[in-house]
Amino acid sequence: MKAALALILGTSMVVLAPSALAGQLYPKVYDATYEAKSQNSVSTIRMCSDGKGKLRTESGTPAYKIISLIDYPGKFSYSILDSQKMIMKTPISTEYEGEMTPELAKKKKAQDLGTKDIAGHKCHGWKMPVEGGFTEVWSDEKAGITVHSVTEAKGYKSEMTLKTYSPAPPSEALFSLPQGYKVTSTGQPNSY
Repeated sequence: MKAALALILGTSMVVLAPSALAGQLYPKVYDATYEAKSQNSVSTIRMCSDGKGKLRTESGTPAYKIISLIDYPGKFSYSILDSQKMIMKTPISTEYEGEMTPELAKKKKAQDLGTKDIAGHKCHGWKMPVEGGFTEVWSDEKAGITVHSVTEAKGYKSEMTLKTYSPAPPSEALFSLPQGYKVTSTGQPNSY
């Protein structure tokens, strides 16, 4: 479960970093599904954006399901644990950074990998250091979403591959917190 949570949080950060178009405050509207692989598991991840600063990630296997909501305007992230009817509320310590520009790449110490076609998507790649390793991200230049990513760090490897994509707006209900759940606040901020 711990490794699964690390994969979900890691892929959330990977998808957010390079995904907005120039001049847009937040990632554009999308609804995408991915296959995520790590050493011990394969799972499906659904990621969607309302285009207004709210992002949703659903991940799971038959054994578990985790839902995360990031609310940039509200400056909080929420981890929704359906089986426990619980929500963990965490402050966000950073603003959304927008598309990967040469200035942002320099700040993140990212290496420009150029462009290549991946499954019919014209993608631009970046390789960024993470604690004990790296993340390599290939994003569709037009749609502004991650098509493929790999993270390797301290004996851990995860890979995420785009399976479906829609530019249609996801239901607004997906970005609302469920009623009747116990909300627990944590003081430690997340940085996405």
